Amino acid sequence: MEVYIEDVILDNLVIDFLLLLITAKLLKINYKIILLIISAITGVVFTLLSLVININEYLMLLYKFLTAVIMVLVAFKFISFKKFFLQFLTFIFTTAIIGGLCFIVCFSFGKVNILNGIIYFNMSLPFGLIVGLIAFLSYFLLKIVEIIKIQSFNSNFVYSAILLENDKKINITAFMDTGNLLDDPLTGKPVNILTYNNFKKLFKEIPLHQLLLEVIPSGLKDAHYIKVSSVGKNSKMLVFYPEYLKIKQKNFSLVLNNPCIGLTFANLERKLSGNCGLILNPKTINNKFN
Repeated sequence: MEVYIEDVILDNLVIDFLLLLITAKLLKINYKIILLIISAITGVVFTLLSLVININEYLMLLYKFLTAVIMVLVAFKFISFKKFFLQFLTFIFTTAIIGGLCFIVCFSFGKVNILNGIIYFNMSLPFGLIVGLIAFLSYFLLKIVEIIKIQSFNSNFVYSAILLENDKKINITAFMDTGNLLDDPLTGKPVNILTYNNFKKLFKEIPLHQLLLEVIPSGLKDAHYIKVSSVGKNSKMLVFYPEYLKIKQKNFSLVLNNPCIGLTFANLERKLSGNCGLILNPKTINNKFN
């Protein structure tokens, strides 16, 4: 079987670079492009050496693991064995995933040959198209991991909530925002921020123009305005104290009597995952002020 050295060099150089880049992205490593390139070149050199050495398949497997170890050490700064081991496992995992996808693509559009433990492809497609497919698969893999991370993060901060006032009850998806440290200066209670769309479900009788003119509506218990500072400007927020707020998540449940609720006109439903309509103050979750 004929093996074109230039194809081996180009194929492995591009693929090794993409694998190292994906590893860095997955682990959020501060990487340098030049080190990734040097590491990819190192991988190509070891691959070329594997073409001329004559060892059995078990030693070849060990040789490939050694190659991966050296590539990771070259690409990323060694800080500790624990971090190196995580980088190495991620690189191996990424290689298995992308390698498997590449194998499917190459098997579908060409011939696959194995010589001395090394896989060779005889492709009917242009190399540039194959590289494009690999790059797309790499991007797709990163997006999947990003979505999984976001969902995992949100699962710890998203709650189901019930807000009750004057026998009116609404169900809301609530999001615990660690950046919300707003307190009511009169009572010291943490402020939980409610969107206007949910506010008007409870208080249909309160006209919008009163709120926009910062008039304190009648019927809202202990309602008053507090000063709120944001980047470059100061404004006022209406806060009030409904009958109760119930928060649930998995095995966690908390009922708050007369919680402090602030009103916002910001469209939080679009900005936050799961159409959240209530921003919880972390002090509320910790139940320190209730």
